[in-house]
Amino acid sequence: MFREWKKFKGWVVLEYFMAHTSAKIHVKGLAEKLKISPGTSEIYLREYEKSGILKKEIAGNVHLYSLKNENALVKSLKNAWLISKIMSSGFIESLKDDSISIVLFGSSASGEYDEKSDVDIMVITDKKIPHEDAANLESGLGKEVGLTVMNIFEWKKRKENNDFFIKSILKNHTILYGEEI
Repeated sequence: MFREWKKFKGWVVLEYFMAHTSAKIHVKGLAEKLKISPGTSEIYLREYEKSGILKKEIAGNVHLYSLKNENALVKSLKNAWLISKIMSSGFIESLKDDSISIVLFGSSASGEYDEKSDVDIMVITDKKIPHEDAANLESGLGKEVGLTVMNIFEWKKRKENNDFFIKSILKNHTILYGEEI
């Protein structure tokens, strides 16, 4: 989905921060990492700081930029970026024929994840999920995937019993495929 956006250097800069949510980096360091000019790096870092997406910290004569993770727009951007990575991985496509619902939940769904967070996905299906599907997603995301698989009867029973885990999913989830839970 965002493949065409990668041609736009502003997106490349923003995507770096989506993947490195706690990084603090200066203009030249970002330019080197992304193989863009320091001028381009500076333009987008300043623009994103002005718009409230990034924050600037001054350490001596160096300006360090980092993601403003508490910002509502940042949380939404992180969520959209992660969903696009999942969708483009082929994971959903490989499971959708045998699945009732595929759901992103936890910090991944709320956009409050960081580099250490895993990606929590629940699949409601009556079939077995091949381990290689989750492994392929993990390698594509560069993050551990916490995969929960249950059949529809187990889901309904746990939902009726006000299961704490199920209640937490219901409070904070994004449907990636299929029916609303």
